[in-house]
Amino acid sequence: MSAISCRRCASTFLVLALSLALAFACTPFALAQTRSDDADGEGSRALPSEFYLTNLGYVTSAKLQSPWGTCWAFAVAAAIESSILKASAELSATQDMPTSSAPEEKDGSLPEDAAEDASGQATNTAGLNHPMAAIRSAAVSAKSDDSTLSSASDDANTSAGGAGRIDVSMDEPDFSNLVDDVDISERAIGWFVHEPQSEQSGASQAGEGYVRKSSDPLTQFEGGNFSIAAAMLVAGQALVSEQSAPYRYNGYDGSGTAWFATSGGGRSADARLEDWSLPDELRTGVDVGWHVSGVLELESPAILDTDISIGMSIYKGYDAQATEQIKETLVDVGAVAVCLNSELSLPSELSSGSISSDTLGEAIDYSTWSQYSSADSFMLNHAVTIVGWDDSYPAEAFRNTSGATPPSAGAWLCKNNWGSGRIVEENGGSDDLVGWGIREGGSSSASDATGFFWLSFFDHTISTPVAFKVSPNDDANLYQYDYLGASEFFKPTTYTSDVLVANVFQAENTELIESVGSWTFDADETVHTYVYALGESSGEVVDGEQFLEALASSTLLAEGADTFSVAGYHEVALDEPVMLYAGERFVVMQQIEGMATNLFGEEEAVSYLSLEVAFTDTMDYENVASKPNVVSNAGESFVSVYGPQDWRSVDEYNDWYADLKAQNSQNVDVIFGNALIKAITKNTSMASDDRLYEHAKLEPVTHE
Repeated sequence: MSAISCRRCASTFLVLALSLALAFACTPFALAQTRSDDADGEGSRALPSEFYLTNLGYVTSAKLQSPWGTCWAFAVAAAIESSILKASAELSATQDMPTSSAPEEKDGSLPEDAAEDASGQATNTAGLNHPMAAIRSAAVSAKSDDSTLSSASDDANTSAGGAGRIDVSMDEPDFSNLVDDVDISERAIGWFVHEPQSEQSGASQAGEGYVRKSSDPLTQFEGGNFSIAAAMLVAGQALVSEQSAPYRYNGYDGSGTAWFATSGGGRSADARLEDWSLPDELRTGVDVGWHVSGVLELESPAILDTDISIGMSIYKGYDAQATEQIKETLVDVGAVAVCLNSELSLPSELSSGSISSDTLGEAIDYSTWSQYSSADSFMLNHAVTIVGWDDSYPAEAFRNTSGATPPSAGAWLCKNNWGSGRIVEENGGSDDLVGWGIREGGSSSASDATGFFWLSFFDHTISTPVAFKVSPNDDANLYQYDYLGASEFFKPTTYTSDVLVANVFQAENTELIESVGSWTFDADETVHTYVYALGESSGEVVDGEQFLEALASSTLLAEGADTFSVAGYHEVALDEPVMLYAGERFVVMQQIEGMATNLFGEEEAVSYLSLEVAFTDTMDYENVASKPNVVSNAGESFVSVYGPQDWRSVDEYNDWYADLKAQNSQNVDVIFGNALIKAITKNTSMASDDRLYEHAKLEPVTHE
């Protein structure tokens, strides 16, 4: 559903572009590097020396991104698949679950594509995860003679698997336990990030989003990053099954050409020249049965600076605490998508047969499938998914052409997007693709390639780790205007005054507001939330003066404050649900508070200007495939910068900013959009013969 608490900081108005000159195959480095939502921040939590989500049945098999540079979409999909597998197993272990997690039809029957597996349990062929699948597969893989884990490992295993989790050996990664009950469409994620909102998907925000600059077929999936995908996913979009949107072009005849970006060898023309588009109605599909309810933007172990002017990342050092936070997230949430620098952007860049036990790359040893880059400046050109770790993985296993080795042992187990031996055999044969990744069972055959590899804890290029929290789909309504989300800046403008932003929505039914959605931008920030019902006499609310008058006659229904240890998107549950009547206008207002370093090197309290941002046509878009477009309509969002009496509409704020920019040429050419606030509601019926329900209280009131 769409539309549906005074002094300026010295660093005001500096908004940083993500990718003005960074037209990589994938550019997933836009997310702020902050602490894990579940980390204690002290590094004191007991964690095992080895931990693999693969062994628990919380990882899907490696996929193949060819012929497109869609590594970022594959890394995101893999992380979400892992989170769903883990969350569904935890749910099934703690409560009675339906036989299948597939959403029921209105008559109570399962969808037509539901079937029974060999054990008689209902499954769903559309890629929906059966909640018991991970537990069953883990039980099958567990060896009867395995010893139990150590005390610390027990804690992690229990936390990862939920109540009643079966102990699983963590001595080494088990690739026979990969689970494909959940299969998310990477094509849908990759396609819809470059498709502006339609009236069907975005209502009043139709036209907002990223617009491809060219109709050239080769730009269909060009460019992308984690933050663009995150904004789309938390808006409830593009999370559909592989069956609904398979990674093939329209009209694919099964010849294998969908995998290849070159012709020859019996293959037809470049598959990228085909039509890979998807119908708009798929954007809001719900056949996966889950939605993204949180985004955790984690701290990067490699401390990096970014030189925007040349599109290079500069290595500054190593953060051991960030490594611990990624570990905690793997245990608590699931797999973690991460960006890095790879000598290849696509597997096709390495010719078939060139990998042998003696082959060394710029950063990787192909005999051990172990990467360690010691580069001090580089471009981030690839994205993968972390699925486990081994603190004892030897530094000597990392060899490369530079001769550098890590300063110590320790490595991440990562899932790549360049296929596996199985994919090679099923799609084109061994002459077409390299069997990429660790060989299962110590085999030397490319047909046993798993698609996984080792990445040193100390690799200089690790960047922007991100994880996704998920929740089962329900009947919630999502009121929102912010389809761009926080995708166009590292951090928004900060003020030392109390900056407030607000969205005005109108309830379509009798509903209960149960939670609100909000973005934070750094560690340990506090979100202050206020919910108001506008009075009947409020009249037109278009400009800031009218909004201030409407607030004067409104009713404060709820307020609260929540502090988050990690940046990202959060769904904040209200202490008590708030009731709204059909047709009633309501306001969700927020202030995002944190700490920032000013130009004098001093820490000071600040508030964030939590509005969408899009760069104007005057910016240099020559080297990017798409550019953002922001839509903000009258009466939707309002902002207060210099105190509670200083409210402006978004249009008024843009006019004010334009005047200010005319006086200061250092200010960036941007257009501000709606407030980054969502309202999450449930329809309800409160009619009764002997009681009425008041806003927010939900307590019976006897009437005379």
